[in-house]
Amino acid sequence: MKKYCTILLFICCLSLGLQAHAQYIFAPDEYLIYATVIDAWYFNNSQKRVVIKDHTASYTSLTTLEHELVYVRSRMPGLALETVNDFKAKNLENYSLEKFINQRSEYQIIKEGEMINLFEHDEGWGRFYSRYPNADGIITLSRVGFNIEKNQALLCLANQWNRYTGVGLYILITKQPDLSWKIKEKLRVWNSWLLDEIKP
Repeated sequence: MKKYCTILLFICCLSLGLQAHAQYIFAPDEYLIYATVIDAWYFNNSQKRVVIKDHTASYTSLTTLEHELVYVRSRMPGLALETVNDFKAKNLENYSLEKFINQRSEYQIIKEGEMINLFEHDEGWGRFYSRYPNADGIITLSRVGFNIEKNQALLCLANQWNRYTGVGLYILITKQPDLSWKIKEKLRVWNSWLLDEIKP
């Protein structure tokens, strides 16, 4: 009986440990970065509904990610190599995104299963906008890379409005003397515009 209880206790502790690991994969500052960027993105667009994908971005290959980051660093002279390396290490796979505190802009998380149901057939974007009136498309966020001092951060944000229209950009954020975060630079790395397919 004692042996059984010991095994049961071990399993419970292991389960709690795994839950804690999953819960704390994201550093608290990552969610502060998300809140800062979403607020800035919608500062002058408060009537739009913010819909965010429930998983962080995933890159097609390590080579693709490395090439993109070389370009980003060449265009952002103030971006530290250690910030880039941390970003790369965190974005080799995607992660479940939890709700985060946002000071001004209200937002919703759209689950992967719901997206599959909406987009498994043609006219997926029409079904999406029927379910989410006034939505500003779907936002996908990357994990956030930091430098060692945790006063510089790099985030990639993609905003897709329909099958043909979207934008992707890297955002450099720095910590201010009052410990708040502020966007320093934005770099567009891709965009696709089709004027007759513009978002509703």
